[in-house]
Amino acid sequence: MLSNKDRIVSVLVWLFLLVTAPGMTGAAGSKASNENFTLEVFEDGSEVIVRFYDKQANLYRCDGPYIYRAIRTHENGEEAYSRLEGVKIQSQGDRIHVTGRLAGLKYEQTFRLPQDKPYMEEQIQITNQTGSTISFREFESRMQIKVAEAGGKVLDSLARDRFMALPFLHRISDPKGFRHDYDINYLLTHPGFSFSVESWPKTRIPSEHYLADSWIWKRDQNLFGIFSFNQDNMLLSMLTPVKREDACYLKFGGVFKDNLSLSALERIESGAVMNLGLIRYQHISGDYNDGAYAYRAMLDEKGCRFPADYNPLVHWNQLYNMVDAWNNRIKDYTLERIHKEAEKACEYSCEALYLDPGWDTTFGSFLWGSDWLGNRKDFMEHIRKEYGLRVSLHCPVAPWSSDLGLIMGPSSLDEWPASTHRMVDRRGDVPLVKDRRRNLALVAGVTVFVSGTIPGYPQHKPENIIDNHYNNNYSWVANAPQAWVQVDLGKIYEIGAVCLSNDVRGEYNDRQPSDYGVLVSEKSDQPGDFKEIVRIENQPLQGMRELTFEPVKARFVKVEIRKTSADQEPRLDEVEIYESQQDDWEDLEAAPLLADADSGSRMCMGSISYRKEAERRLWANCADGAVFLMFDGTWYRDCKSAEHGHPQPYTYEDHIDSCVDMARRVHKQFPKVLIEMHDMLIGWNKMRVTPVYYKYGLKGSYDDNWAFELMWEPMKNIQEEWSLGLYYYNLASNVPLYLHIKLDDDNEHALSLWWYASTIRHLGIGGDHKDGKVRDVHKAAMKKYRQLESFFKRGDFYGINEEIHLHVLPDQQAVVVNIFNLFDQPRSISGQVEVGKMGLDPARSYQTDKPGCRMEAGIMKVNQELPAWGTEVAVLRSE
Repeated sequence: MLSNKDRIVSVLVWLFLLVTAPGMTGAAGSKASNENFTLEVFEDGSEVIVRFYDKQANLYRCDGPYIYRAIRTHENGEEAYSRLEGVKIQSQGDRIHVTGRLAGLKYEQTFRLPQDKPYMEEQIQITNQTGSTISFREFESRMQIKVAEAGGKVLDSLARDRFMALPFLHRISDPKGFRHDYDINYLLTHPGFSFSVESWPKTRIPSEHYLADSWIWKRDQNLFGIFSFNQDNMLLSMLTPVKREDACYLKFGGVFKDNLSLSALERIESGAVMNLGLIRYQHISGDYNDGAYAYRAMLDEKGCRFPADYNPLVHWNQLYNMVDAWNNRIKDYTLERIHKEAEKACEYSCEALYLDPGWDTTFGSFLWGSDWLGNRKDFMEHIRKEYGLRVSLHCPVAPWSSDLGLIMGPSSLDEWPASTHRMVDRRGDVPLVKDRRRNLALVAGVTVFVSGTIPGYPQHKPENIIDNHYNNNYSWVANAPQAWVQVDLGKIYEIGAVCLSNDVRGEYNDRQPSDYGVLVSEKSDQPGDFKEIVRIENQPLQGMRELTFEPVKARFVKVEIRKTSADQEPRLDEVEIYESQQDDWEDLEAAPLLADADSGSRMCMGSISYRKEAERRLWANCADGAVFLMFDGTWYRDCKSAEHGHPQPYTYEDHIDSCVDMARRVHKQFPKVLIEMHDMLIGWNKMRVTPVYYKYGLKGSYDDNWAFELMWEPMKNIQEEWSLGLYYYNLASNVPLYLHIKLDDDNEHALSLWWYASTIRHLGIGGDHKDGKVRDVHKAAMKKYRQLESFFKRGDFYGINEEIHLHVLPDQQAVVVNIFNLFDQPRSISGQVEVGKMGLDPARSYQTDKPGCRMEAGIMKVNQELPAWGTEVAVLRSE
């Protein structure tokens, strides 16, 4: 028998093992568990330790300090925070609550492990109790896992793991063959990516993060979903590899504010309570498609699914047969031509006539062009009675309709109130004062002259050289490799430095002056009066370069570019000229220089005046019969106006709210009018920045997403794999896409038509083919599409693979199968899937109209011979 001393020692040893064993918490911690996961949260000194164990994968997804980090900005600079203060950890049923303060904010975090669900959820909320408005450049609350040794060797236990993006395993803008399917070694050795929202054109840029709407962490047939969701503040899901001295880590889940995600953190008003998002960590068995379906089911659960009665009208778009008619509307956008398009709409079994640019008085005015189309109500009534068609309208909104370099036809700027005009701060990016020395190039009255300007690019004008803005959009480009710029300061100053800049944001890395000089003159702008004070040779200018010299008096400052890398026409963002003497210029530096925007978008989407007037005009169109509105050109442009009714700073989130508000204003009076919304940060583009679900399903919000500008070369888009993004979109989202496609590049099999019919719930077509036989194929295909349209508009989408799509109506126990040969040689396309996964009864028998598709013992099997770039449509129905 044990003595009392032995018993005490044994109990102490047992308690020690209990506390320190994997899966157990410390005294100050909390623990929760369900069938798939165990979570422990406890304090260890100044750290909050999270141990998140995945029972199915036999893996600690996180086993160490949780990351709480922020960079707060203020007038005097920035302040960094790296831990949660005043931590309290409490358990309540299936929940663990973590509270504290981060960067002065009240921080609340809840982990929930429901007993009847295969997931854990994390919810994060912050409250500003500081009494003042605060701003963050970065804000991070995430898990981390060690993935490799310090030298970069991936841990053996994780070597086979992969991370796969949702919903876009392949983005529309990706090169052929690329998939966002990464192993850990790839994440550690390649840069991630983000998007440039404010540049033009919109571009993908390198980043330390890999971003997606959500992610799947795959280990063989065990999937771990990292599903982010937030309808209040735009949240993207980031994977961030980090190399530290001891090891390499991967940060994931939680929330992170960067240049795109959670822009609302740039302005948190006193008293504001901000939902940072819900993150669901879910166990899933199967392959990538099963993970996509699980994510889609979560979005459905949150209301991000087309309504049960969704029945959009099939469009015929007149644009493809009337290109450029918008330029001379009275002459070319005629009733005769429109009626011919309406006749074609009927021939192709369409339900609505879609009017692209040209129907309104000027581009984006929303005012009916009665001078060439007659009375609006009479027009719409005639189209309905004569052709059985309704009328849909293209509606370019403020950012596009007021950009004079991009508009299609005459400008509508003068048809909107002056109170809608976008205001910019002329201080821009370029300092007015540096080191207590004025930038004389920005003093009133300064003028600029150049040797010549590249033709065909109106944005690259000479005045951009002193416009107070860096980057390509606000640059000057010469018309020859050798060029000069001359700045007239208006009077003589003593100067001591000149700053030259080219492509400061590093978006293009081209057009670099490599040999150049700075010359000055007191007397005149004649060549003989200039003397050279700086010469640079064989040093390509990329970014910014400050050239200092002994003080010299000058009125005229000249930059002579003698050679350019790659012999291109050179570019300059800005020429800054600094006086030599220091003085007290604080007031000058702080003073705003607000003015109407004179480049890019001239009007502001955030202007309440704009949205109220747009509401009035759009209501009139809907009242007379318009059934669909496309809100196009929705990209973000900053605005500094204090009179528009939007906050300052005007964040990405404010702009998104303005777009949604415009939809709500229409739906308030016309709830059945369908509204398509382009990406609310980058507008028409092959890229997608906002999450595909964002703001969909909210009261009064939009009805369709835009399908990524795939309208112009639909067949080429398939052949280059850009359109594969539509397949992956549908696997993971039931938010409807709208797209009209040009038929005249399709083939004799109608491959293009059927591909987009399969992947676009709201379909439009136009531009009939030149070959009569192909036209007949299209007309027959459209009749068949209309017979089966309930499958395509409201069916559940499944994929056996990229070439076999399934559209299921469970209430009818029926499925339409689209089969494609996406190759330039004849092939047999095959695959199979369990019908139970699709909501079909495996015990039933199903009739098929194509022998290449059949049901056997609860398995749908497809084996179809197809010609090169061929397609087939099969229908299976329960007997």
